Amino acid sequence: MRRAGHTGQIVIRADIGFENHKLFKSLDARGVEFSIGVKHSTKVKRLIEQIPDSDWVTVADYPQEGEAQVAEVPFGDWRLIVRRTRLIGAQAELFPDWRHHCFVTNRTVPTLTADTDHRDHATIELVIRDLINQALCHFPSGRFAANSAWTVIAALAHNLGRWITQIALPNEPVQTASSRRRQLLQIPARLTRTSRQWTLRMPARWPWQHQFTTALDKIRALPALA
Repeated sequence: MRRAGHTGQIVIRADIGFENHKLFKSLDARGVEFSIGVKHSTKVKRLIEQIPDSDWVTVADYPQEGEAQVAEVPFGDWRLIVRRTRLIGAQAELFPDWRHHCFVTNRTVPTLTADTDHRDHATIELVIRDLINQALCHFPSGRFAANSAWTVIAALAHNLGRWITQIALPNEPVQTASSRRRQLLQIPARLTRTSRQWTLRMPARWPWQHQFTTALDKIRALPALA
């Protein structure tokens, strides 16, 4: 990144697959900020147990069906930030215990900020999952340039699909690529022509009929570019 001309702060966020103390030390020595997930080893479990109840801070923007709290404890030269979550209400009888999610960081930002920023990297993983479920499930060529163009086109198609649902169905839950394809794109229909007019005949009892017609009407209503 430095050779490419980047002069600002470098921040690396990763899951437990990158847990490695040599990596932590190397990043620290290079001045790279990091937050990397860690497994629930005996040492980590012991540190979690030592956190006083008064140190746990409640996460305000958590869904009503559950509860989340964040705390931190020293981990050598770094910080071990722990998020614990549990269900509340009727479901709590089935799963009453706290579940812990931990990561190590050398960042100096507040605990809640570090936790929120670390979890945001999961958004990228969801995008990669969606792309693999579409065009990136395979590459068509043995040539790097052709596959590079294929990747760009795949990203454009993915963004168009996401924008359709963001603009046309803003109040609906965010769809995965497979759900969007099944509900809005792969609709069994038949194109017929009567009196020189083409008609697209679609199933009357399609489960997502309302979402499809709503999306179609909103996309058609967008003003044309001048």
